[in-house]
Formats: sequence, structure tokens, C-alpha cells
Amino acid sequence: MGQEKTVSDKAAQQSTQAHFYVSWRESLQFKITVCFAAVSLAMIIAVISTFQVLVKPTLIEKNRQITEETGARLVTELGKHLEKVETLTQSISDLAEVLPPDEDNYRLLFPQLLGNDNPDSVIAGGGVWPEPYSFNPSIERRSFFWGRNTAGRLEYYDDYNDPTGNGYHHEEWYVPSRYASENQCFWSKSYVDPYSFEPMVTCSVAVRKKKEHVSVVTIDLQLAGLREFLNKASEEINGYVFAVDRNNKFLSFPDLSLVKKEIESPNGDLLEDFIMASDLGRAEEHFSPISLALTNLNKKLISNFRSTASYNPLKSIEIARNSYQIDRPEAELIMAMLADTRWDAPITPATPTRQELRNDILLNEPVYVSTFLIPKTYWKIVVVTPQSIATHDAASFLRQAIIWLLGILLVAATACFLLLRFTLVNPLIKMNRTLNTIQAATPASIPVLPVKTRDELGSLANSINKRTEEIQRINNVLEEEISERRRIQHDLEMAKENAEIANRSKTQFLANMSHELRTPLNAIIGFSELISNGKENNLTLDRSIEYATDIQNSGEHLLELINDILDVARVEVGQMEMREEPVDIKAIFASCIRMMQSQAVKGGLTLDSDTPENIPYLFGDRRQLKQILINLLANAVKFTPEGGTVNLYANHTETNGITLSVSDTGIGIPEKDLARVQEPFAQIENTLAKKHNGTGLGLTISKALAECHGGYLDIQSSLDVGTTITVRFPKERVIEPKTAKIN
Repeated sequence: MGQEKTVSDKAAQQSTQAHFYVSWRESLQFKITVCFAAVSLAMIIAVISTFQVLVKPTLIEKNRQITEETGARLVTELGKHLEKVETLTQSISDLAEVLPPDEDNYRLLFPQLLGNDNPDSVIAGGGVWPEPYSFNPSIERRSFFWGRNTAGRLEYYDDYNDPTGNGYHHEEWYVPSRYASENQCFWSKSYVDPYSFEPMVTCSVAVRKKKEHVSVVTIDLQLAGLREFLNKASEEINGYVFAVDRNNKFLSFPDLSLVKKEIESPNGDLLEDFIMASDLGRAEEHFSPISLALTNLNKKLISNFRSTASYNPLKSIEIARNSYQIDRPEAELIMAMLADTRWDAPITPATPTRQELRNDILLNEPVYVSTFLIPKTYWKIVVVTPQSIATHDAASFLRQAIIWLLGILLVAATACFLLLRFTLVNPLIKMNRTLNTIQAATPASIPVLPVKTRDELGSLANSINKRTEEIQRINNVLEEEISERRRIQHDLEMAKENAEIANRSKTQFLANMSHELRTPLNAIIGFSELISNGKENNLTLDRSIEYATDIQNSGEHLLELINDILDVARVEVGQMEMREEPVDIKAIFASCIRMMQSQAVKGGLTLDSDTPENIPYLFGDRRQLKQILINLLANAVKFTPEGGTVNLYANHTETNGITLSVSDTGIGIPEKDLARVQEPFAQIENTLAKKHNGTGLGLTISKALAECHGGYLDIQSSLDVGTTITVRFPKERVIEPKTAKIN
């Protein structure tokens, strides 16, 4: 029968395939290909290929060149401003060379040369700095420095002549001038002026008399104008421009919050100073390629300088030794600067350094980066432009091509629509209606798709009808599998939740014990060290006894913690041993009251007990019962304010057995924490609770010991009113005194 059915199915399948054979002329694939292949595909490929291969690279390179021309113009304009400062510095140097060493002449002439009457000048100050003892043979430091005050007027400062300081002749802007050529300006690294709190740089020119170095003339240049100059240029290129000094320390940046830090001035004031480019590169990964390029540029300059005939490593060592602000690598860079007096010198790159970044720190998009080196100062101008700006013309060309292409495709699409309307769309609409009916039908009443054409749609309808039956069968199997997987998933989630709870419990245990065990151990170690070093500390006998008492108390506290932990561990693993016997409740109460009386008196509390005369004996472990009551009384005394009351009482009924209760007028427990206080290490956060240390195991141990006796804890509490904790033992543990046998 099975073979006959298989043969029958195969025959039916072959019959169906023969009936729905579609010739290539009648296929939808042929009709669609004729409509679109010749027009759409060829035009799209041609336009995109031509644009990508020929047009786009040319337009991008043209835009990059325009941007770099803008950068070169910035370098040229900035160089002109710097040359003005250099020229003024050189002029003052020439004057200082011929002037006799007279203080009155210096004070009269130099402020006027520095622009004393121009409060808006970018010159923040300047002065003359003679070599030690060269101005006055009896005075080592005799400098003349003027800086602008808050009113914009030049004011004379004598602070640099302080004999207790490091000395201006050891400053970073002074020492290299000794090695500069005649009238050569040495530009310092950027810094924050300690008087005006403004970022600035210094131009230094050496003064020589008979080829002997006698002093240095400086002019301090404010950098606030530089930031405005570069920000204006940033608007022109739709990107941004920033500058760094020779050490790659920021001179400007569009977002100052990223490149500024607070430093402390010599007089204790907090100043804002720029950070290094490498610092921002480490903090922001998108800036790291720019930072690396700036660093490599300096390395290349030093490497090229070392290959020249003028390189002398002894001079670098001498510069670093004479200035507390210059290390050996910076001295190498300074020597390269002093040797490179022309922009076209072989050790200076002639073209800007180019980079392409996938994402920019400020623009958050791909960018082109061009880095320009400024002659003499070794500052770097970095121009950052979005790639989208550079490809603007290319995108515009592509848009025009797409518009033409869309027009052609629209005409072709109209013709194809009319054709496909009758050959494809109408049959699909009918099939879709039937499929919608199938979606809403029950498995027992799924309709059959109509098969009226001999093309691919007819073959598709026939295949769908066949697959529908198979899908119904598979659907039933899948529903069963889904139900089974949901059950398994639920079991796995429960197992995962239990594992996470166990892991949190372990973490909580380690965290609490780490703190609770370390505290008494630190106390024992600390007081022991004090006693062992008694001779050195002149420790008296009374003080030694006091320390020994503290060690004993800490040890007892540590022993109590360990005992609590061991008790909890024994209960959890089922190893708590019980020595059961008839226990006199009145005797247990009296013993507990005696043990806690001193603590109650110390806390200003009233401790009382109430036991019925005819209370029967309780069959249980005497030590464990006593520990339950001591734990409850200790908590009550600990968390009851001065003047409060703590009561211990018992009760017995024929039906409910024996109850032992501890009540207090303490701080109470919030209702939301009633269940949590019985968990290990649980402690309620409040003002009084914070005054006492503890493991939070008291109630946990009492609860476990009560359950070992077949009982349980019942907690009733109200905030600021008090708490009553009742231990309820079953009636099976009640023994009348006349039948009890006391050991």
C-alpha cells in the first residue's frame, strides 16, 4: 500500500508539472527583463561608474586644494603678525645694545616702545633681562619688565628680581636666546601669565655687545586674538581651525572645555591653561590620529636636524642643564628651531601633512585634516574640513545625473506599468484576495487558490495549495514543540534566578564579614603595636592596662562574631546538636535578666520580666533557649533610647503551647523591613542603628534555633512605638513540673 501511494504521488506530481510547463516566451521573468534591463540597469551602472571613477576623485582633490590654499593663507597672515612682533623686539634689542646701563633711561624709553598708550594692543608686556651682574656688577638680577594691568596700562614689575627665586636667566624663554643667531627671535612655548592670567607666548631676542651676550629683550604676545582669528577662518571653510605651539600644546580650539585644565599659580590662584594635544588624544580616541601626526612631525624635524652638519648634541645637553623648564628632548627641538631660520630649509616640510579620519571629535563625521608648520615659531595650524563639504560639487553633479535618469525611468516605468497591469498585477490581486481569505480561515476551511493561467503565477498558485496542507501539519508539530520549549525555558529561568540568589547571598556574606572581622582585628593589631613599642612611646602602666583591656574586648567581640557565623553555618548544614531536657523557664529568665541588667542600666533603660507562677517546663536545649532570649534582649536594649523599657515575659495555653516574648519601647521596625530583618546580615538604616556595630545575625540565629525546637518567631512592630518579638513553641514541648526530670 505504501509503495502504491508513493507511486501515485509521483505520478500526480509529474502530471502537475507537465500541466504547468511555462515556455520562456510566456515567463514573467522574460517580460520584466525586456522592460527594464536595457534601459534602467545600463543607465544606472553607467552613471554611477563614470562618477566614481572619473568625476568624484577630481572634484574631491580640487576642493582639498582650495582648503589647503586657505590654510596657507592663514599661515601667511599669521606670519605677518608674528613678524611685526619680531621686528619690534629686534628694534628694542638694537636700542638696548647701544643704551648705557641707566635705570632712568630704561624706565622712560621701553614702556613707550611697548605701546603704553595703546591699551587694546595684543602686546601684553615685555622687558629687558640682563645677564647676571652685567647691568650692575654688585647685583645678580636686575631685570626691567612691564605688563599690562586691568586698565590696559603698562605697569612695572620687580618680582623677577627676587633673589630667592629660580632666576629669570634659567627660564625656558631666556636660555635658548644665548644660542640664537644675531637678531633671531626665539618663540617660547605657550603659558599662562601669573599676573594677567592670560594665555600668551614670548618672543626673545638676544642683545650682544662686541659679540658677547649681555641681555635678552622680550615681548609677550596675547593669544586671545589668535583664537578669534582662527575662529573667523573656521567659518569660511565650514569646518574648524586650531593651532598648537612647538610642543603641541593647544593655542586655540573651538571647544575650549576639551583643551583646558586648572593649574595653581605660584601665589595659590587657580588658573586655566591649555593641555597638550597628546593629552586630548589619550582622552578622545577620535582625536588620537591628529595627536600622533603632530608628534611625528616634531620627531621628523628633530631627526632631520640630527642629520645636518650643524647638529651638536653638546649644545642640547647644555640648554637642558641651564634651564629647569627644558628637558633633553625639548632641547633637541629648540636647537632645530634655532637652526631652521628659513621656511624652505631642508629640515622643514614644504607641503602640509594630510590625513583622512573616519570620525571627528567635534563634527562627528568623516573629515580631511591638513597640518601646516609655521616658519620660525614651529607652531602648527591644523585645518579640519568635513568630507561632505569636499564632495559637495561631486554630490551636486550626481544629483543632476539622477534627475535625468529618473525622468527616463519614469517614461519606461509608465510603459511597463501598462504591460504588467494585465500580465502580472491583476492575477496577483486575485491571488492576494484569496490569500487574505486563507489567513482568516480556520485550518479546517482553508480555501484553494484559483489556477487559471499557464505562466509562473499559475504554477505558484498550484504550489501554494500543496504547501498549505504541509504547513498545517507542521504547524501542529511546532505548537507542541513551542509549548515544550516554553516549559523548559521557564524551568531554566527559575534555575537561573535561584543561582543568582545564591550568588548574591555569597557576595553579601563576604562583604559583611570582610568589614566585621577586620574591625576587631585592626583594633587588636593597633593596640598590640602600641604596647610592644611602649618604651619608645613612654607608655604608662595604666595606659598599657587600658590597651590590654581594649585588646580583650576586641578579641571577645571577634569570638562572638565567629561563634555567630559558626552557629548559622551549623544550622544551614543541619549539624546543630541539641541536648534536650526539661528547662525551667523562670530560671532561664532570671539568668538572662542578670546578664543584660548592666547593659540596660548603662543605656538608662528599665529591664523587667514577668513569668506566671504555674508556668510548665519547656522540653528543649537549655543553652540554645538561653541564646534565643539573650539575642532578643540584646537587640531590644541596643535599639531602645534612654528612658525606655524592655520587658521579658512568658505565657502558656493548652492549645498553643508556650510563648516567650521580648517587648521594648524602642525605635521600631518599618513594615517593609519586617521580613528582611530575619535574613542574615540584615540591618535597618536609621539614626540609632548607625550608632551600633553588629553582624545582623542575631535574629537569624534566634529564628533558626526556634525552628530547631519546632517553633517560630512572630514580630510585631511600629515605628517610634516599639517592637514585640514572640517565640512560639508547640504544645508537644510542654512538660508539667511534676513529670519533669531536671539534670
